[in-house]
Amino acid sequence: MKDRTLRKTTHILIGLFIFLVLNTLGKWIAELGLFLILLIGIFIQDQKIKGKKLFIIDTALEKMGDKNEFLPGMGAMQYFVGLLFIISFLNDLYHINASIIMLSFGDGIASMVNGKIKWPYNKHKTLEGSICFLIVSAMGGYLYARILGVIIALIVTVVESLPLKGISDNLTVPISAVILFKLI
Repeated sequence: MKDRTLRKTTHILIGLFIFLVLNTLGKWIAELGLFLILLIGIFIQDQKIKGKKLFIIDTALEKMGDKNEFLPGMGAMQYFVGLLFIISFLNDLYHINASIIMLSFGDGIASMVNGKIKWPYNKHKTLEGSICFLIVSAMGGYLYARILGVIIALIVTVVESLPLKGISDNLTVPISAVILFKLI
């Protein structure tokens, strides 16, 4: 399995796990779990910056980490921050579920599409990937928030395709989804 495919499959599975924890054990357990994961992630990053060897973690970062990241595991940290942001700032469980689907499934599946048509304003994203993101996100949006979810999925798809320097779609997707669910 390619490193990117493994990373994105893990992205989807973690999202599914958080989704299940949220819907079975409750919001505060999901928030607590994500907070603890972030604390562990901060500890790991601190140890890596200090040059320490963390054998199992090193193997995971080597297999799944993005080689272009400023800090090891930074994309994963931003992903967990994005999930925690969604769960913490939205109160409606249906809106939370729709947003998690957009972040976890929409982004995860779209990133696995080997698109050919690059956006003229962003050479790192493809039309095919954005269409896939929109389809998955709109399905999740409709399932949990009906037409509002579809509208938000459309706007979030545009935001996800933007070439924003220094900010990952692991943050832009949840931030835009939360803001839109709060405003509309």
